[in-house]
Amino acid sequence: ASWEDIIADGTGAAGFLLARFARGRKPATASLFLLAGFALLTGSAWPVIAATQAVVHRNHQFPVIFNGDIDSESSFVSARDNRMEARRDESLGTIYTGVEVTGGGALGIEIRDLVPDWTGYSVLNLDLGIESGQGMELTVRVHDRFHRRGDQPHNDRFNRRFNLPAGRSTLRIPLVDIENAPIGRKMDMTDIDALVIFSGVLENSRTIRLYEISLD
Repeated sequence: ASWEDIIADGTGAAGFLLARFARGRKPATASLFLLAGFALLTGSAWPVIAATQAVVHRNHQFPVIFNGDIDSESSFVSARDNRMEARRDESLGTIYTGVEVTGGGALGIEIRDLVPDWTGYSVLNLDLGIESGQGMELTVRVHDRFHRRGDQPHNDRFNRRFNLPAGRSTLRIPLVDIENAPIGRKMDMTDIDALVIFSGVLENSRTIRLYEISLD
């Protein structure tokens, strides 16, 4: 529940009521009621329209999971206490997302509601960079929908720690490693739920560049 839900529900109800009140009234008055009702119904339906557009965009670009432009990916990508901004790498002519982590904070990026079926692919690629003269340690996490049904133990998902140097790097993770990561079972590669990139607390501020995340 949220204020946005209440507003959307109330707007939709008001739209139907206005359309109902148009019945039996003079044509000019009925037209005004119908026009106002249609406008309110369209407004209340906008969250559904926006969500549908986001899903179509996500499915169309797959096996690209994140295309580097947070402005087009914000429905599925979020950061924990990190500022994210789409920027342009003039030397390469490409868009990337800069993720700013302040000193004393930690990196926390989640890509959720993924296209769930990763079968038919063999490698997860993460193209990213670190804007400083110092590298950093980060962890890549992947879990399936089954993982969320229990108490989410650490050994029931894929976690791998990487030490990245400053500059641009590409991490390549075999999907067989992700599939075999949970202890006592195999990860369901037809039902992947989320991908998370995180770090421990950083002493100094850092900016991480996300260029692209994809499967091949």
